[in-house]
Amino acid sequence: RTFLEATEALGEVEARAAAERSTTASEPLDVAAEVAAEIDALEAGAAPTEMHAFAPAEIETHEAAADAVDPDAGADDRENDDRATGALADVDSLFARLRSTQDAPAGAVPAQPETADGQPEMERAPGLDEEAPDGERIVTASEWREVRARAVDPLLGPLLKKAKRVAQDDQNALLDAVRRHKGRPTAAQVLPDIEAQLTSWGSVLREAVDEAYAAGGEAAGTEGRDADDGLLREAADVLVSPLRQRITVAIDSGESGDAGGLVERIGARYREWKNQSLDAALAEVLAFAWSRGVYDAVPEGAVLWWVPFEEGRCSDCDDNGLEPTVKGKHFPTGQALPPAHPGCRCLLAPAEVLNARTATT
Repeated sequence: RTFLEATEALGEVEARAAAERSTTASEPLDVAAEVAAEIDALEAGAAPTEMHAFAPAEIETHEAAADAVDPDAGADDRENDDRATGALADVDSLFARLRSTQDAPAGAVPAQPETADGQPEMERAPGLDEEAPDGERIVTASEWREVRARAVDPLLGPLLKKAKRVAQDDQNALLDAVRRHKGRPTAAQVLPDIEAQLTSWGSVLREAVDEAYAAGGEAAGTEGRDADDGLLREAADVLVSPLRQRITVAIDSGESGDAGGLVERIGARYREWKNQSLDAALAEVLAFAWSRGVYDAVPEGAVLWWVPFEEGRCSDCDDNGLEPTVKGKHFPTGQALPPAHPGCRCLLAPAEVLNARTATT
């Protein structure tokens, strides 16, 4: 800002000098006095004019104006000359700094002050164990999301591979049942029992769900423990029920005697589920298990925040995140904890961990 104010002042001096030369060419111009007067006005708090960037050619022009102090100035102007000389020295240093900036490589940024641990001072984010001046723990919503990501994201890849293998086994078993059935089968005749299917998929999910559930409890400040069978059944239902509904429609919607078309439709539904839906469904299952771990870890009457997985992605989830809710009560959209809808991966956080002042940042 100092540079821009000084160069703007020089520009005004130059403009006035040109105007005076056009009217009174015989009268000598004291550029130094003009520059000193402009700088005095700036130091006295005069409002700066509109600022703009200067090209190298403009810089040279202003430097020439700064050097054009009249050598024939009288003794009465000696004081002004001295003041102008000091001001012009400051301007020269500003021009030198500008040249060094222009010569810097493209994309270079000024160095930021570093802290003792070598991190830029302005980029440090508070950790979970830092405290505000009033003694509260400072945890932002973004940091809370990272806490879950570190615990849950590594579980997804191995679980996805395992789930795809089991899904292929289920598909093969269903196609075999369709081929062995005499006549045109219905879904009820060839699909496995729903409870047996939920139990089977619960076994597939158990290890990953246990880890996600325990991590949620630890994040809430308690010792992690394994999920119970009821939670595993809920997690399995998130996977099994949508696929089972699609397969039921694929089987029951075909025409009598259309065995080839039936096999093709079943294969298409499984491929669509494995390639487009399974990954997101497993991520939702692990997110649910983590939030359930948080929920079960806090005592009755604890205050909880709903933390949207992504701000602005879902209006219902954003509404749930506006105000904290006591454990056991429902958030505005009717849920006690995430998920709020299929595909929801929102988080739950104890109010004592997630500072109210930063709950939505």
